[in-house]
Amino acid sequence: MQSHPLREPALAEMHLRQMPPLTVPCRVMQVVRLPIQAEREAEREAVSHIAPEQHLDLDARHISGAVNGCFAAWERHSEASTALIVLPGGYDATAEQGAVAWLEGLPGKVMRATRLDIVADMDAAEPLVQAARFSPLEMVSCDIRGGHIWSDFRLGPDERYGRTVFAASSAHPSDLGRIVQQLQELGNYRNLALMGLATAQQHGAEVTAIETELARAVARFGDADDRALLNDLTSLAGRVAALRAQTEYRMSATAAYGRIVQDRLGSLAPRSVPGYQNLAEFTERRLLPALRTCESFRCRLEAVALRIEQATGLMRTRVDLALQDQNAALLQSMERSAARQLRLQHLVEGLSVLALSYYAIGLVGHLLLGAEALHWLHVSSEIVLGVAVLPILLMLGMLVRWRSHAASGHIHTD
Repeated sequence: MQSHPLREPALAEMHLRQMPPLTVPCRVMQVVRLPIQAEREAEREAVSHIAPEQHLDLDARHISGAVNGCFAAWERHSEASTALIVLPGGYDATAEQGAVAWLEGLPGKVMRATRLDIVADMDAAEPLVQAARFSPLEMVSCDIRGGHIWSDFRLGPDERYGRTVFAASSAHPSDLGRIVQQLQELGNYRNLALMGLATAQQHGAEVTAIETELARAVARFGDADDRALLNDLTSLAGRVAALRAQTEYRMSATAAYGRIVQDRLGSLAPRSVPGYQNLAEFTERRLLPALRTCESFRCRLEAVALRIEQATGLMRTRVDLALQDQNAALLQSMERSAARQLRLQHLVEGLSVLALSYYAIGLVGHLLLGAEALHWLHVSSEIVLGVAVLPILLMLGMLVRWRSHAASGHIHTD
């Protein structure tokens, strides 16, 4: 059998991001960064310290290994990078410092940094929860798939890491790894989704200004110069296009991140504890309004772009109708001019026939006088000349008309 070229990448994608089984107690530290393109090479160099003896593929999107004997993982997303280390309980302090130094030394601006302490049960968690000094009004405490979580999702006293405590209780080590992974992804994608809120708030006033200017422009229909109004609409269309180019990716990413957050909440299925916030309640209380704000911003931008397109179409229709009226008037004027030219041509032709006839009759008269003097005529020359006037007029009229039609046919042929 011949495998499809995408078979292995598809299988590899299904096995990415797997957290190893965790044994308690341990500490999981993760940092989410937004590196710029210029920092990617330095990032590759830092990632090479994960089990260098294994000759890992540095072009891969997911790399896992060990730093100073601690499990370490790094993953590159479309716009972010995540790095994670697992420090088992009772680990050597010097080696721990080396692993933390690697985690904190990666390039890129930090978007989220968390320290998750995992212990065996509620009794072991109590001193850690008290030492963390979580805000009583904002603390989240709920049951998650056999375990229990405490956090206020704020930065600790060192203003570097958010702190979370998790009591594994009856959770299986393999299931514990998946729970921790989903908890981390929930927080990561929540923060990435909230980036869109800042973008929507930053550009919301500009959308409002465009909507106001568009309303004023539409109100000027019929009262303003069409060309000036069309220029205004074209300018508004350019501003909207530029704004959509600046924000479309962020709004699309925010919607995608929001859906992932909802999926992770569904998988974790947190259960409330009386007197404390539920993880789902805490997440949705601010995230859902932010997602709706971003969706509203996106819809407003699409709506104003559509209205500008419709207004521009109406203006172009008006301009086209005006041009058609001008063309029709021009054609009528040309027809009248052609009719006048035709009448003038007929008049000229008539005058030409009369002039030519006058000279022709004069010549014939002279010939008849000569013939009469030579006694060649048996009747009076005046009688002959009078009889010849009408045939001469008819012949010259036909000759002039034929020449006119011949010239006109030659012009059309050319």
